[in-house]
Amino acid sequence: MSPFELPPRLSVEALRCANDILDTVVPHTEFANSLQGALKIVQWMQEVRMPGGVLLLADAGMGKTLFLQVLKRTLTAEAPPLKTTRPVLEISLDSAADVHQVAAKLLRALGYEMLPMRPTLLNMTDLVDKAIERLRPTVMFIDEGQHVCEGNRQNIARTLTDWLKVRMDKHNLPVIMVGTPTLEGISEINPQFVSRVSLRYFLNAFAFDDEWRRVLGAIAQSVTTLDLESLSATGLSRLTHEATRGNLRRLKKLLVFSCVRAIECGAQALKLEHLAEGYVEAFGGAPDAPNPFQTAIERARRRAPQSC
Repeated sequence: MSPFELPPRLSVEALRCANDILDTVVPHTEFANSLQGALKIVQWMQEVRMPGGVLLLADAGMGKTLFLQVLKRTLTAEAPPLKTTRPVLEISLDSAADVHQVAAKLLRALGYEMLPMRPTLLNMTDLVDKAIERLRPTVMFIDEGQHVCEGNRQNIARTLTDWLKVRMDKHNLPVIMVGTPTLEGISEINPQFVSRVSLRYFLNAFAFDDEWRRVLGAIAQSVTTLDLESLSATGLSRLTHEATRGNLRRLKKLLVFSCVRAIECGAQALKLEHLAEGYVEAFGGAPDAPNPFQTAIERARRRAPQSC
């Protein structure tokens, strides 16, 4: 197999390895603290009438959507079967986010397959309030929340968050909003909304430290079709951090391509050359982003003693 050739179809072992990597949830410190804080505010508001919520800020690829997925699984498993038929309302915003979009998306999340014939904000708001009263959800998730703050749209953002604020107050419904750091601008746009959604957490890119090595170790333990223990070695863990810049999505993408390469070549363990080839498959060969694994291979070759 040439260095730039992957089979058109993955073997069963390679596919299992890729899925093991992608499905791994690493409960690192910031993720675990954010999850615990969100669970606490949702559980608290089931007992006390006090508007609350969470803003989770993270760069792309650091686990915002995964955070919501894990939180949903936990809350759904804990929901009393007779108390609510829809414990989690979840919507995702886009670049056209405004109060009408949020109301329409919430209607669909509440089970309405079609919008009213006259979808005015007043009509949709009335339907949303009645459905929330009927279904009694425990929390509202808003993904891609940064779109509220993008562009010169302060008035639209203020109207949207004011509308959400009223739903929170009326139904004692916590809001968990996640987005990129752009979402932090909501503090200046609508301080009243932020005073309710007052818990703030960050999922930062990993530094090269013990936390990074624990992340690599957790992924290595989750994979059964290939030995990834070499990732814990100081040299490879440092190179992997350099290649991914501490970003979780980049890490998983790199490891998927590298491990598939290793398995399809018949290797029993992940090696430096597999990571070098996987890097090219995952990220290409941009001249401004040299392949750190290939650089390490070439450096080792230059240091090797030359035969006469």
